[in-house]
Amino acid sequence: EGAYEIKDLLPDDSRSYLLSARYLLREGYLESGLFKLCQ
Repeated sequence: EGAYEIKDLLPDDSRSYLLSARYLLREGYLESGLFKLCQ
């Protein structure tokens, strides 16, 4: 829930996307499988 909203917030710029993914990793969202939904 809320995964699509976060995906919409991710910028198209690759550098910003990597920074966003890095932030998500720190917050532990990658472990919840959210990163797979955002790919």
